[in-house]
Amino acid sequence: MTPDGLIVVTGTSDTTATYTAPGMLTVAYESGGNEVWSDEWGPEVFRAGFTNSLTVGTTGIVFVGGWTNVGGGPAGTLTVAYDTLGNRLWWQSHNSDDEVSDFILALAPTPDGGVAATGYTDPYVNENILTLVYGPDGTERWSAVADSTASGLDVATAITVDAAGRTFVTGWTYETDFSDPDFITVAYDPAGGLLWSRERGGIPGGDDYAGTLALSSRGNLFVTGSSDNGTNMDFLTLAYSPGGYELFEQRYDNGGDDAGYLAIAGPDGSAFIGGVSDGADRDFFVYQLFDDTGLFSDGFVSGDASSWSSF
Repeated sequence: MTPDGLIVVTGTSDTTATYTAPGMLTVAYESGGNEVWSDEWGPEVFRAGFTNSLTVGTTGIVFVGGWTNVGGGPAGTLTVAYDTLGNRLWWQSHNSDDEVSDFILALAPTPDGGVAATGYTDPYVNENILTLVYGPDGTERWSAVADSTASGLDVATAITVDAAGRTFVTGWTYETDFSDPDFITVAYDPAGGLLWSRERGGIPGGDDYAGTLALSSRGNLFVTGSSDNGTNMDFLTLAYSPGGYELFEQRYDNGGDDAGYLAIAGPDGSAFIGGVSDGADRDFFVYQLFDDTGLFSDGFVSGDASSWSSF
């Protein structure tokens, strides 16, 4: 949502109905559902643009991210900025080289009104985490590529930037044989220098996927996703200090397969963790964690009328 109350959504659209000229479609609605502005666009004559991420900057600029492969060559990232009236301010594409495809999967605003983007770069051997930061005018300030210890397939799924300009990304990393996925979380300084990288799994050989992350009001980082316990998948949340020290892990098993997809900063250093839980039936599930104790509190499943929140 923009500062003036518009709800903005984005996706991929192809007016040819043959999916030969897809464009990035971004639409803004007022609270009553009336469309205020829209833009369907892709670079060059073929309009080849794909999008799956959106964020609103600190000055109200709408940023949309994805990728493009105009001419059928390797894909390059695609980032587009819109003002509050839907005018396209700038667009930028990043391609590591002519033999590599690059993709954006998540965006986050930077403190100075710019945008940070993350996803992966595919050199056709193993995928690595790609992170980019643009200024408010579209100037690329830095880019960085992170590889895991095993140099397997690495993909970032979420990104956030703190008030000091440090960038944090999370996702998952596989072994070179595409087995044993684990959480991977990487931190960069304001100039793109690597601060720390942490890989974390559950049981040996289990599947662990980081879905998203959030910074608490105290500057600590919550990373959440799903983790194999040997029988089913649990919610797994890790808390890190800004320096990369693991404060605690919090695992929750509702009896079935559980997966965390949402993390939002709450009051007093807490975070609200949300996702989907397969217990007796399939429900939304939300709980609150505190970064100084790892305390689990106020969990609820859908249909709980006495809960402190709803969906």
